[in-house]
Amino acid sequence: MTEATQVEGAAGPARKITIYRAEEGKHLLEAMQFAPMNDIQARGLQNVVEAGYEGGNVVKVLFSSEELGLSLTYAWFKQGFPLPRHSHSADCLYYVISGALQYGSEVLRAGDGMFVPAGAVYTFETLEDGVEFVEFRKAARYDINYQTSEKVWERQLQQTKDNVEAWRVAEAPPAARRMLGLA
Repeated sequence: MTEATQVEGAAGPARKITIYRAEEGKHLLEAMQFAPMNDIQARGLQNVVEAGYEGGNVVKVLFSSEELGLSLTYAWFKQGFPLPRHSHSADCLYYVISGALQYGSEVLRAGDGMFVPAGAVYTFETLEDGVEFVEFRKAARYDINYQTSEKVWERQLQQTKDNVEAWRVAEAPPAARRMLGLA
């Protein structure tokens, strides 16, 4: 991140304009911590990771400030990416850039978004060519608390195995290409 001109804020101390670059995005685990997991959650997560789960997404923290209590995260979930049921310890506002996701009976496409309050348990399905989105959070650091049943973990493990080859050859959108050092 690059800091620029310092300006006196209307309601507080001086702050600086800060520029962040896609290729400087940090790993998600620099902002997000795992909440304690029971054996079902730990085993389920381990199984999907070992099957290639991480190849189904690109997630980078673009901006995070403890002082401001804010973070901005970019994510590209590829088609068929199995997102486990979970909650977070901070409010989140999603904005869809491209592709589509299905949350319950609602389909969100480019330009759509949703607010997820802290503690709300949710998941969504990726559609068509996956989904590219940004997350705005009212926290620099937060947790993820998995709440997926053993049966659903098994289904998501199979979904991971079924999609891992397609994920390897999926064409990354421009922002993901920059974050991966491909552009």
